[in-house]
Amino acid sequence: MTGFWLQARVLARNELLVERRAGETFGLVLPFALAALIMVPLAVGIDQPTISRLGLPAFWVVTLLFGMQIAWRQTTATDDAVRDQIRLSGLDPAAGFAGRAMANFTLLVGFMGVSLVLTLLLYSPPPIENWPAFTAALVLFAVGLSLISTLIADLTLGLSARAGLAPLLVAPLALPLLFAGSRVAELAGEAAISRPGGILAWLLVLVLVDLIGVIAGVLSARPLEETLG
Repeated sequence: MTGFWLQARVLARNELLVERRAGETFGLVLPFALAALIMVPLAVGIDQPTISRLGLPAFWVVTLLFGMQIAWRQTTATDDAVRDQIRLSGLDPAAGFAGRAMANFTLLVGFMGVSLVLTLLLYSPPPIENWPAFTAALVLFAVGLSLISTLIADLTLGLSARAGLAPLLVAPLALPLLFAGSRVAELAGEAAISRPGGILAWLLVLVLVDLIGVIAGVLSARPLEETLG
């Protein structure tokens, strides 16, 4: 397992270096996401109570719609020559999936952090009373979306309609993440935390989706590599 995680970390670091040179996440995806967050209050008008109620739901929707774009940015997996070199190096396909998911998770956390700050500034949503639960939901959501997006990115690699097909596949699979995350945010924002069991139940939904994503990604990694090879 030590070798597995070492390979995953090396690939994740390489993916982040590729992203730093390309600048797609923070140079292209993030500005459009922030623009979407700004547009909602402009469309609603000056009704502050309505804007406040829409704040966190808008954050979750924008995070899902734009966050999944992170997985099929320019990566080492999209370059045939580099992919062949990685295959010849003996890299465990499952470690390759884990490394790409780790890189996507790192980028998604940064993306969500900037989006959340802007959401709090623009919308002034109700105070979050249970920050540990809300933070756990953010992390679990990022993990799940990273796993699902990475898996779909691998499944659609090489397809001419990849850019249009991948979002159509990711969106329905990520709906449980969206629903559970928004429910945790709603319950964590209640002034009186009277239903801790409700928050735990939705956090467990997020954990379950993450586990399914891990299992699906690891089990499909080698067959996908053999198919592409």
